[in-house]
Amino acid sequence: MSLSCSCARELDEEEARGGLKMTSDRRQALMARLASSAGLQPMAPPMAGIAVAGMPLHAPAPTGPKLDPSLGLIQSVLGPASPIPTPCLLIKNMFEPGTAEAEMGAGWAEEIASDVAEECGKYGAILHIHVDKASKGCVYLKCSSVEAASAAQHTMNGRWFAGRQLGVEFQFAGPYSSHFKC
Repeated sequence: MSLSCSCARELDEEEARGGLKMTSDRRQALMARLASSAGLQPMAPPMAGIAVAGMPLHAPAPTGPKLDPSLGLIQSVLGPASPIPTPCLLIKNMFEPGTAEAEMGAGWAEEIASDVAEECGKYGAILHIHVDKASKGCVYLKCSSVEAASAAQHTMNGRWFAGRQLGVEFQFAGPYSSHFKC
C-alpha cells in the first residue's frame, strides 16, 4: 500500500466520522497557505513555529501609521469593510459635517471631491466619488483597478487633512456598485 493511498483512506475515514478535527494553529496555517496560493496576503501572520509554504516563520510586524482608534467607530452605509483589496474605498474623517460649510463655503463637498480626485488620481483613473454630507467625514471612491485603490489606500490611510487624521478602508465592490449605481 502506498503512502498516498494510506493518507486518502485516513481522510475518507475522518470524513465518515464528521470531518477533520483541526487545532486553531493548524487551521490558521491552512488559511495562510490558501491565501498565499490565491495571491492574497493573510490577515494575520501564521503563529510562531508553524511552517507555512512560502511564508517566513517570523512575519514582520505590520507597518504603517498609528491610527486613532475612534476611526474604527465610523460606520459605512455599505456595511463592513472588505478584508481584501477591491477597487472601492471609503475615506473616513475628511470633514466635520456640522462645520464643513462654515469652514469651507457653500461648495465644500465639491471641493473635497476635487481634492480626493486629484490626490488619488495619481495612482489611476477615478471612476466615481461621493461625499456623504451627513456622515462623519465619509468620502466613497471607486478606482479603475485594485492596484490603483491599493496605492491610494496605502498613501491616504493615516494621513492628515485639515487637522484630521484619515482612515481608509476597502469596500466590497458589489454593495458599492449597487448603492451608487455605478
